[in-house]
Amino acid sequence: MAVLVILRCICLFRIFGQVLAAVAFSLFAQVGVDIAVIEAGLGGACGACDATNVIPSSALAASIITSIGEEHLAALGGSLESIAVAKSGIVKDGRPVSWF
Repeated sequence: MAVLVILRCICLFRIFGQVLAAVAFSLFAQVGVDIAVIEAGLGGACGACDATNVIPSSALAASIITSIGEEHLAALGGSLESIAVAKSGIVKDGRPVSWF
C-alpha cells in the first residue's frame, strides 16, 4: 500500500540538500514508494535552486503552501509579499494548489 515519506531539503545547505534529495528520490523509485510528502526548501522561489523542482508535473498530485511568516524575511526578500512570491515557486502548471 501507500508509503508516506517526509523529506526536508534545506536550501541554506543547497549542495547537501540536493544530494539528500537525489538519494531520497532514488530510494523512493527503488522501493516503489506510492506517495511521498516532500517539503521544498527555500529554493522553491527560484525554480532551479530547489532539488524538489526536478519532480515533473505529471508525478505531482498537488502543491501546498503553508503559513507565510516573518522567519524567512532575510532569506526571501524582506517582506511578506516577497515570501509569498518565493513560496509560489513550487506551483506546477496543471496541478492543484492549496494553502493553509
